[in-house]
This record gives sequence, structure tokens and C-alpha cells, in this order.
Amino acid sequence: MSCVRTGAMLLAMGFWACGGGTGTVVADIPLDTPDAFDLPDAPADVPADAPGDNAPGDGVAPDSLDVPDARPTCAPYEGFGPFVVGVRTLSLSDRKVEVWYPAVAGSEAGKARDRYDIREWLPPAEAAKIAADAPTFFETEAYRDLPVAAGPFPVALFSHGVASFRDQSSALTSHLASWGFVVAAPDHLERGLAAFVDGTFTFDSLGEVDLRNTLDLMRAQAVAAAGPFEGRMDFTRIVATGHSMGAAAVLKILEDADVLAGVTWAGASPAQAGTPLTKPLTQISGTHDQIVVAGDARATFESIDTWPKGFVSILGAGHLAFTDLCLIGGDVGGVVPLALSLGVTVPDFLVTLGSDGCRPDDLPAAQAWPMIRNYTVAHLRLALHIDATPVGLDDAAKACFAARLNDVGYEVVAPVAPDIVEVAGDLPGDVPSVDVPADDVPADDVPVVESPADDVPVGEVQGPDAE
Repeated sequence: MSCVRTGAMLLAMGFWACGGGTGTVVADIPLDTPDAFDLPDAPADVPADAPGDNAPGDGVAPDSLDVPDARPTCAPYEGFGPFVVGVRTLSLSDRKVEVWYPAVAGSEAGKARDRYDIREWLPPAEAAKIAADAPTFFETEAYRDLPVAAGPFPVALFSHGVASFRDQSSALTSHLASWGFVVAAPDHLERGLAAFVDGTFTFDSLGEVDLRNTLDLMRAQAVAAAGPFEGRMDFTRIVATGHSMGAAAVLKILEDADVLAGVTWAGASPAQAGTPLTKPLTQISGTHDQIVVAGDARATFESIDTWPKGFVSILGAGHLAFTDLCLIGGDVGGVVPLALSLGVTVPDFLVTLGSDGCRPDDLPAAQAWPMIRNYTVAHLRLALHIDATPVGLDDAAKACFAARLNDVGYEVVAPVAPDIVEVAGDLPGDVPSVDVPADDVPADDVPVVESPADDVPVGEVQGPDAE
């Protein structure tokens, strides 16, 4: 493996080196939403052949994957939720924070959808090389500065990948906001796009410090009199999502007491990152990712001793399938070929990183998004007890993506072992005392475990989370 590729992998995991038991069910999470606000109910099941407005994208899948170009909405959370999405830009003392949020219904009327231009995150000298009419922008699903819906809403932190920027995954962060989350994403300037283009990058942290500062900012916004976010956020329900090195930042911030659950996209496992895990986690990866190679995703999933937990392996998806970047300059193969064609200086490392997931034989990113969206929202809603029972995590949801899934697994609670009781009394001869299954224990002493739903196989989703 080349130094460039090795460096790309290690950087994405949160490192740089290239020179010459017993699980617990979610605890201490309030089971009822605040009286002032009811989060939207999970959608009713939609038949696989039902018409829908949310198609996975216009990209054409490679023939080797035998995937249709587009398909009606099928899984409960793959489509956008009931809220129109607003977006605002806030500021920390030294960097910006993008915030996507549920907005007041109808307030988007007459407005154009927001879009960002990747030139914002390039060094000025490189941005100046690009003509004003160059196609360096991405149109998002959000609308700028709409009024915030009543709430209060759970808070989701998002950490972008290495050599990237806060808006990189707006197709996913805006979707999460449409299901009733306020999503806040800071720029990680020290490991951002400009820092890698001009060679000034540093790694004082994986990004968890920026996430903590962002959380403080949002808390201040929630109490700012007459501010747009006053009273709109529920800080008893904080979760985190992240891509690539941002996934490592998520694993770090899950050590904080007030962050209750996480989802990582194309990131290192807790063992790879050397981070202890005590919170609910779902990991989503792609089989074509050559930056952070997922390896045996199921083995990693089974080694984690905290619940609920899940993993999703997407057939043919590369590293950037979890971002908007392959669609910027999509006609020429993504953002890296576009930048090179415009005369922007692109280090070799970024050529490797910026092409993974945008190659002709990769699953088009927009066709991976429905799976990422469904399993991200489903896990976070279950972990926060917004959904009392699993939604979008069963075989019916899996069947919606059958042609695109390499493997998927989910467990709501730890498997329950049979109770063992010690036999009392004298035993003949020198035979030692033995433990046997408790067949005659009174019913009141036997723990009751709710059976799985009829249509959910044992070993995947095992039933609702019992408190």
C-alpha cells in the first residue's frame, strides 16, 4: 500500500503515520417527550410498490451491482420527514457552525433552496483561480433562515471528515432535521479542506473539542431572549453523527455523560480508535471504501457490548458516499476532477481521498443515501425512546434495500441467558454440587422478556427496549 493511501486511511481514522461483557439497556433517558411538543410519529409501513416522491437519486448504478436507477420510498425513514428544513450559520469565536433544523410549515413558500459553494473552504489564492460561473456549488434540501418550529427538539452534533468542511453531508444532515432534530456542525479548521490544500493541517484533537464548543453555543442560543432558537432544543436528548475522522470524534464525545447515542459513517470501529464504548451505536460503511476499510463489519458489531446497536454494510459504496461531494462536479467525476480541471492545486493525498466513492464502479452516492438515512434516523429515534419499539430496523426495511445491502444487523437488547439456580441438599458420594437450569422456579421469580414481533427474526431485532 502506498504512503499516500496509508496516510489517507490513518488520517480518516484519526491518526497520521507515514514517514519514508455484559451490555446495558439505555439508561437515564427520559421515556416521554416533553409535554410542549410531540415528536412526529413513525410513518406507517409503505408497500414496496407504492408510489412515492422521494427517489434515491438520478445516478446510474454500475451494471455489476444490478441496481435500478430509482425506486419509490419503501423503508420508513428513507424519505424526508414531516418538517420543512431551515438552515442558519452561527459562529464560535474562531469558526462557523452550520445548523439545520425543523422549520415552521409553509415558511419556505416563495423561497429558493439554499446552496453552498465549495470555494468558501479553499485558500483564497486557490479560490481566485475559479471562474465565477464554475459549477462548484451544491443545492441542499434546506431553506435559509426560516423560523424555527416550536419544539423542543433533540440535538444532533455532526463532525465532518478530514480535509472537508461543515456542509459536506447536507443531504444527510438536512434529512435528519426533517425528522425533528436540530443538527449542528462546526468547521474543523485544523483538519479542514483549506488546511490540507495549503499544508497547514494539525491534529490537536479529533474534533471532539469543537463538538463540545458547539454544544455550548447551542445551549447559549436556547436561552437567548427573542433569539431564533430560544426554547427550541431539548438538551436531555443529545446524539452525535460523524463521517470518517468525524466518526472518531463521535466515539470520543460519546464518553461525555450528556451525549446518549451515536451513528458513525465510514469510520473506524471503537477497537480501531482505541475508544471505550458504553452508549448505543450504529456503524454504517461501504464495501468499496479503500480509505477506512470496514473489514468484517458483523464481527465488529458482535464484539460491541452495548445496546441498542447496529451495523449496515452497503454494497459498492465508497468513502464519499456519505457526503455531497461526488455530486459537485458530477459530470466530470466529482469534486476532485472538477478542481483539477479548474487549475486548483490538489495534493496527491486529496486526489486519493476525494475520488473514493465517486469512481465509475462505485455505487452512486445518491443511491446510498436512502439506506444511510433510514438506519441513521431509526437508530437515533429508538435510542432516545422517541420510537417505543423498533421502526425501520426489521426485515421489511432490509428488503427495501436488498439489492444494495451487503450485510446488516441490529439488536435492541442484550441476549438473555437462562437463569441458573444451585441445587440444595446433600449429594451422594464425592459428586460435587452442580448448577442446573431453573425449571421449577416460581413464576414470580422468573424475569419476563417480551417476545420478538412475529415478522422480526430472532437475533436481528429482538424486541422493544425494556426499562
